Amino acid sequence: MRKHTTFKILLGTLLINLTFFCTSTGSKIEHSTNPAVQKVQRDFYNKKARSKEVFKIFISSDNYVIKQLSREGKIEIKADPGGEQSFVDELKRYDMVNHFSEAIFSVELYEDSGMISKIRPVKPASVAELNKIIADDITRLQFKFPGKKIQPLKFNIRYGILLQKKLSAQERKKILEEHAK
Repeated sequence: MRKHTTFKILLGTLLINLTFFCTSTGSKIEHSTNPAVQKVQRDFYNKKARSKEVFKIFISSDNYVIKQLSREGKIEIKADPGGEQSFVDELKRYDMVNHFSEAIFSVELYEDSGMISKIRPVKPASVAELNKIIADDITRLQFKFPGKKIQPLKFNIRYGILLQKKLSAQERKKILEEHAK
């Protein structure tokens, strides 16, 4: 059973190039031609959303994709290409293994400003280091409220993070040595 699961993870993440960009904030769309990547993304986006999930964010060291699931016209994430790119760049350090991880975080907003007041993991990522990165990413998000009323005040964001074994053995060794210091 373990070999089968490992094989599925490896199959789902082998030969990964670029995946598609699709956001509710108007980013351009590029589709991957890699069937394995398309399947990972399709499975992530087709997974039934929990009742409080408003956004799904799919990230790899190649891209950052936001999809809004509900509350259109009430809340949106402001575009921040520079912030998204810095998060993508941060993930490159973790491209030592082929692995897909999901996490769900609860976000609470101040009702007077719409700024983030609390971030809590509902379902943490299976790789502990990714939870801090996700929390940092949520912290940089800015929301806008087209309806002028700040709502919802509490909602969930589901992250799908795809790590890809792209680094050479020498690059992995260098990163691990730096991390050990």
